[in-house]
Amino acid sequence: MEFFTCPCLERGVVILDGNEQGSNKDENGNLRTFQCGRGLHRIELKCSCGKKCLDSPREVMIVDTNPIIPMEVPFQCEF
Repeated sequence: MEFFTCPCLERGVVILDGNEQGSNKDENGNLRTFQCGRGLHRIELKCSCGKKCLDSPREVMIVDTNPIIPMEVPFQCEF
């Protein structure tokens, strides 16, 4: 298994290969770590505040990760 996070200033819903994974942050505002298979994935972040995330969706190759050092797939909301 591979692991990734989706950092963003806002809270949003992570969508992995068309499947909703839940919020990018927990109830305390800490980033959640998600699991996926090794390889190329389409990751999208839909902001809960109604803003649009720039560079969303993104295609990323996720390999050689672990739960302690997940890959960061950062997003930034438009201002």
